[in-house]
This record gives sequence, C-alpha cells and structure tokens, in this order.
Amino acid sequence: METILCIKENIISYYIKDQGFISANIIDYKSLLSYENIWFGPRNILENDFSFRQIIPYIIIKKNNLIAAYYRGSKGGEKRLHGRLSIGFGGHISIADLIIQDNTINVNQTIENSAIREIKEEIKNINVIKKTLVGFIKNNEEDVSKVHFGVVEIWDILDDKLSSNDNTVENIQYIKINKLINYIDEFEDWSKICVNVIF
Repeated sequence: METILCIKENIISYYIKDQGFISANIIDYKSLLSYENIWFGPRNILENDFSFRQIIPYIIIKKNNLIAAYYRGSKGGEKRLHGRLSIGFGGHISIADLIIQDNTINVNQTIENSAIREIKEEIKNINVIKKTLVGFIKNNEEDVSKVHFGVVEIWDILDDKLSSNDNTVENIQYIKINKLINYIDEFEDWSKICVNVIF
C-alpha cells in the first residue's frame, strides 16, 4: 500500500480562501505547511476523499524563454490525467522522501526531496541553476484537482535538449512561453492555471 503526504482540506481553506493559483507572496505558507498540519495516509483512500488534499510538487522546467511540456502517458498512476498535455513535473510525496530534522518533520525539505526524486525519475540528467517557489494550486474544477494541492516551483536549467526517463512522460518538448496559450485546450487543469497566471 502506497503511503503519501497530505493535508486536511479544512486547514488549507483556513489559510487560502481563493481558488486557482495562489502566489507564495500572499499567504503564510510556512505555517500552512508546518509539521503539525500534515499527515501520511494510504493513497488508495485519499484519491477519493475530498476532506484531504495530497501535496504535490509541481515543477515547471524553464530554459530562457522556453518551457518544457509533455503528454502524460497511459502508464501513469493518475488515470484521470492520461493523454493530457502538462508543464508540471513531479508527483506524490512518499515516506521515502521524509526528512527529519531535530526530531521533527522538515516539511519544506521533504517536499523538495520528493521533487528532486521525481525529476530524476522523469527526465534524464538536467542541470539546474535556480529554483523558485512561485505559488500554490488549490482548485475544484475537476475531481482530480479536488484531492490535490500543488506546490509550484520554476526550475531554470541549462539544457538545450530534454529526454524522458519514464514512460509516463511522453513527447517531451520545449514550447516558447508566448506560444503556450496556443495549446491551452490540450493542457491539464493545473497547467492551464499556470499558463494563464504565471506566463
């Protein structure tokens, strides 16, 4: 049984009143994502329990004015996203990602540890020069969004070409930032939000 990191919906709603993309500059995310507020639970139950949201690192890969995009393959664990175009890399945070510091869960480092692991699993050998936390996604437009909470980072990299390391990441390619809007109908819900708000 897969065990993943989550947070209660009512705790998120206390800190975040709005829907969609929420800038990291306007909420007290350190308090929101404190160790007292998180819990590891069984994924098979959490996927259909709207009283919790699974915390997901959603990493946007950027090279100058280019954004990495890919299609979610049919081998991915989240069937509701298969075949959708995405600019978000990453996935669920497992027990193996856990970072304990001073006898306490370091939530930010645990999220970052998961993001690093997921990127290594999905993309071959990228050279990251900067990581920026830009915000969060809380959305209720689709059932899959109702049980997830996105932690959105932009990773600036040096690589001219990208290669997939995983069959859940298909047809990986760069798209110019000013051309992202042309693909809006193909994007999954969270990618649409990021394209419309961040870029």
